[in-house]
Amino acid sequence: MQVEAIYHQGQVQFKQPMRFKYDDFPITVTLPEDAVIMEAPVEQANSEAAQSLLERIKSILGEHYRPRPEPSIEQDRETLLEALEERYSR
Repeated sequence: MQVEAIYHQGQVQFKQPMRFKYDDFPITVTLPEDAVIMEAPVEQANSEAAQSLLERIKSILGEHYRPRPEPSIEQDRETLLEALEERYSR
C-alpha cells in the first residue's frame, strides 16, 4: 500500500489520518533525490557525537576533569577495573 506523507522538520506526517493494527512494523520510504543533502561520512558524525559526549562529561566532572594523553584500550580497561574495584570493595 502506498500513502502520501509530508516530511516536516524531522517528522513524517500523513496527509490523511491513519490507524495501524500493529505498534511496530517495517516500512520503506522513497525520497526524491533532489531533497536529500549528502552528509559527511559517518566517521565525522561519530567524531562530532564523541566531542559532544566529551563536553557533557567535562561539564559533569567540572574541576575534577583531567584530560589524559591518547588513552589506549588497555588503559581504559584498567581504569574501569579500578573504578569497579573501588566502588564494590567497600
